[in-house]
Amino acid sequence: MQNLPRYLVRRGQAVIVVLMGLASSPAAAQQGSQSTAVAITASFRAQGVATQLQPIAAVSGAMSRIYDSTQTVPSVSESLAIAPGDPTPTLFVSGEGLTSHTSSVMNTGRSRTSVGGNTLANARLILTGGPPPGGVPDAAAPALLIATRELVSSANFNAGATTRGSAIGLMSVGRLSISGHLVGDQVLRYSGSVAQNTVIFRSPEVTITLNRQLELGTTVCDDDCVEAPLSDGVGAIRIVAIDVQLHDAMVGKSKVSGEIRVNQATAQ
Repeated sequence: MQNLPRYLVRRGQAVIVVLMGLASSPAAAQQGSQSTAVAITASFRAQGVATQLQPIAAVSGAMSRIYDSTQTVPSVSESLAIAPGDPTPTLFVSGEGLTSHTSSVMNTGRSRTSVGGNTLANARLILTGGPPPGGVPDAAAPALLIATRELVSSANFNAGATTRGSAIGLMSVGRLSISGHLVGDQVLRYSGSVAQNTVIFRSPEVTITLNRQLELGTTVCDDDCVEAPLSDGVGAIRIVAIDVQLHDAMVGKSKVSGEIRVNQATAQ
C-alpha cells in the first residue's frame, strides 16, 4: 500500500483505538466487546489506495463484565490525505467536547443492560479536493461540509437470563447542516429527534442517513452481513448518528468511495 501524507494536530486527551467490527458468531462475540462507542471515524478508497481516519474518542467494554467507561476528547483538529496526487483529496475534522461512553449492568432476575453512546458539543467535517497552502480547508466550495452541534446518540440493549434481547437506538441533534457540490450545492438542515434510518439525501454518488440502525439476531457485523434479524428478538444493535456513504464520488480530480461515520455505537 502506498504511504500517504497525514496531517495531524490533536489537542486534549489521547484517543483509544478499538476494533469496531465485532465477531460474526455468538461464540466469537463472547470474546469480544459488549458495547462500543466512537465519535468520528472514516475510511476511503481512491485510485486503488485505502486510507482510514484513526477513530476519535473511542471506547469499548468487555463481554461478560460489569463496566462503566468514558473517553472524552476536549478538542480535535485533524486531516487525512485520501489519495496520492496533486491536488490531494483531503478530509478535515475539527470539533470540541467529543465524549464516548459504554456501560453494562446486571439487573434483577439475571437480566443485563449494555449501552454505547456519544455526545458531541460541535464538529465540522470538510471533504475537499485538496488542501490549500497552509493546510487550511476551503469552506467556500467543498465537496462536502458537515457542521453539527449538540449531537447525542446511543445504542441500548437488554437481555434476560432465558429470553432473547431487545434493542433501541436514539438520536437527537441541536443543529445540523450539510452542504457542498456532492449534495447539489444546497444546504440540508436538521434539528430535534431523528427517526431511525432517515435518509436525507441520496444520489448515485452519495447517500446520507441520520440515525442509521442495524439490528441483528446474534451480533453486529459489517454492511455485507447476510444474517437477517430474528422475529423473536435481537442480539445486537449498531447506530450511526450521521452516516455518509460515497460511491465513486468526484472529490477534486479523484473518484472516492468510502464512509464517514459520526457518533457510532454498538451494544449486545
